[in-house]
This record gives sequence, structure tokens and C-alpha cells, in this order.
Amino acid sequence: LAKKTSERYKETGVFLASRLYEEAQAHEYFTRVFPNTGTTDEDSKNAQRAMDVLYTQPGADLAEGSWWQAFNAVTWMTDHELGRSADTRLTSAWFGQNRTRKEKALDLALEYAKAA
Repeated sequence: LAKKTSERYKETGVFLASRLYEEAQAHEYFTRVFPNTGTTDEDSKNAQRAMDVLYTQPGADLAEGSWWQAFNAVTWMTDHELGRSADTRLTSAWFGQNRTRKEKALDLALEYAKAA
């Protein structure tokens, strides 16, 4: 089961790495993954931060300009930045809101990549 799941994830990664985004699409993607819950029309702080780390996250030079890079910006933020401590980040990444966020981010990245 683990081997099958890993193979499927590898295929997904290869597909995402083969499809390029445009800057406006990446911006829209991050605003959908990290929606603004406030009363202003501005992007959420996390959506803004995702645009910032898009080119500076570890591994950003791998598949540069691809949906894999955009998806990895989300996973890097959720695993390394969002949360009060390493323990809360880990718990959230495995069982909580950040797990759900990463699943949504992958589904959206696939949606955008298929349309590219």
C-alpha cells in the first residue's frame, strides 16, 4: 500500500513539474489556498507570504515556474512557518488544519496544471 501511494505521489509530482504557471495564476492559487477571512479586499498575510517564499523556499530552483514549485511553497509554509511551535506545526500537518490545507493545495495545483 505504501509503495503504491508513493508511486502515485511521484506521478503527481512529475505531472505538476511539467506544467508551468503564470504569475497571476500563482497569485490566484495562493489566495484560494490561504483565503482572506477579514473584511478587506486585500490578500491574506499567508497568501502574500506564499508569493514571497515561492522563489526562496528550499528547493525553489527545482522545477522552477511549475505547479510543483507553487505546491511546495504551500507545503513548506504549513510545515515550517504556520503554528506557534514545531509540535503544533507537526500535529496540524499530520492531523489538523494544515493537513487539510495541503490536500486542498494539491487538488487546486492539479486543477490549474490540467488547465495549463
